[in-house]
Amino acid sequence: MADYLARHQIDLGRVLPRVGAIGLLDVVEYPLDRFDFVGRGDLIACLVFEALDDDEQPFDLVALPVSEPGRPMTMFGRVGFLNPATVFWPGSYSLGKSMPVHRHGLAWLQAGCVGTAIIHPKVASRQMLDVPGPLLGQDRQHCRELIGIARSVVNEAQFVMPAPAEIARAA
Repeated sequence: MADYLARHQIDLGRVLPRVGAIGLLDVVEYPLDRFDFVGRGDLIACLVFEALDDDEQPFDLVALPVSEPGRPMTMFGRVGFLNPATVFWPGSYSLGKSMPVHRHGLAWLQAGCVGTAIIHPKVASRQMLDVPGPLLGQDRQHCRELIGIARSVVNEAQFVMPAPAEIARAA
């Protein structure tokens, strides 16, 4: 564990207050980016840590595969944003501040848990409705990805433009 943290420049002292327990563990991957510690399937070495809710209480576990940290998994599928207590607190955006959004959980850990990272885009898309300030992507492409996540809240195909004849009948 110490080697992994040093190799990835993760400061345990800065990280622990935001993640609770953390460790290198083998997990079994399940569909929908979920995992468990037992079950059928290959074991995957992961950095596993507690995800805290907006009251800073543990409510899920996040697993970042050592070989693919940009492919996060959760035990219960409830994590949209990491560090939601800061993401949803209006004071985080005072004086025009933006919330930095890291591309993945490992980058967030490397940044000392400053800002946030999205773990499950579908969960985060619904949560974005409650974010009280601007989200700062890492670059233009990342900002486009964040906008795409926000737009995915609704299925735009559900909105159908009426034909001109239908508009005339409705009037």
